[in-house]
Amino acid sequence: MVLHPSLKHRESTQDIDYIHRSFVSEYRALGYPDAEERLRKCIAETALKFNLGLDWLNDHADVALPLAVDQQGRTYDPIFYASTRDQNAVPQTIFDERGLALVAVPWPWAMALKLVRYEKKDPEDCAAVLRLGFSQRGIRWTIAGLEQWISERCWPMNYSSYQPPQKAQLRQRIQDALSRAFPGGPPSHMPPPRTTSETPLYFS
Repeated sequence: MVLHPSLKHRESTQDIDYIHRSFVSEYRALGYPDAEERLRKCIAETALKFNLGLDWLNDHADVALPLAVDQQGRTYDPIFYASTRDQNAVPQTIFDERGLALVAVPWPWAMALKLVRYEKKDPEDCAAVLRLGFSQRGIRWTIAGLEQWISERCWPMNYSSYQPPQKAQLRQRIQDALSRAFPGGPPSHMPPPRTTSETPLYFS
């Protein structure tokens, strides 16, 4: 997500997180029972060829990612589902070449997951997303509005069960991200119109 060209606040990232469980299930459904082994081998070979760490592409975050249940009672991966829908997958594809496509998660999920951890570069990444939402969509963020946005779009995070200390921590982090995004307070004017070269991003 942080390498999306519209953010323009980072030139690199230490590693790439991907959703391993969905990759494996999707490829098994396509007739590749050894998809996991194939991918692990590709990751290792790429690390060796380009002198990268073995976890340059990793699934460490999988254990913390929520699952959801649809109306038929079937369990599914809400982040994978949201990421691969056309309105997200098309503008959020940041790399597509020689058999590998990297699609960034939707902005609400990016924000929600970074607010949970909120370490290292997460605060500045959150601020960058907020600035992008304002510049591209004219979104006037508030603490309540941002909390509602991630609560509705990322409901499998189970925000409704947050205890008061968790809610207070979330709002404190939202306030910090807003302060970093707009140090002088909320913008008092609308952003200039986008140029035709900018891809409108899916913030819904």
